[in-house]
Amino acid sequence: MRMNGSWHVYRAGERWQRARRDMRIVVATDAYEAVAFSVPVAEFLRERDLQRQEDLREMGPDLLSDDFDRAEALRRLREQGNVTVGDALLNQRVVAGAGNVYRSEVLFLCGIHPRATVDVVTDAALEEALSTARRLMRANVVDPQSSIVTYTGYRRTTRRADPAERLWVYGRARKPCRKCGAPIRVVRIGPYARLTYYCPRCQPVAATY
Repeated sequence: MRMNGSWHVYRAGERWQRARRDMRIVVATDAYEAVAFSVPVAEFLRERDLQRQEDLREMGPDLLSDDFDRAEALRRLREQGNVTVGDALLNQRVVAGAGNVYRSEVLFLCGIHPRATVDVVTDAALEEALSTARRLMRANVVDPQSSIVTYTGYRRTTRRADPAERLWVYGRARKPCRKCGAPIRVVRIGPYARLTYYCPRCQPVAATY
């Protein structure tokens, strides 16, 4: 199970930042529009039907949940064996919520090479990856009780205000690493051949992590 597509929130009448042909769902009020782009499958469920929906029942612990089950997440990661750590984090049946941007950013911050598999990574390294994913994702969530924020672009993981410096490695192929200066590389990994960005110096190949 992989995440695909994205949701944007706009004020009524505000110009969308994706092509209208990519729109799949619009949920609108007088003031705001929530738009889903490039979503391959969508299904509306009543509350009483949620527990009977197979995909939802099989989802792993929610990385954004206040009561995130770290032990269960680690157990599900361990079951992935020779799957790369990055692909395991993208599998929504292992942990729910992370997408491809976070995959590259988490691996970089944890110093894990993109081709490292779960079976060569220690429990401590996997727990650090889970903690890092939670920290990055929660830092990009706005409290729904405070205000509605319209779409402002990709996630920010560096805490830098400049939009050009918002990410550590994702989308920065051949640019200098923000930590060591080495050129960032990009590879296609996994059954879906998704792009993974990494620093060859900060994320060296190792027998174990």
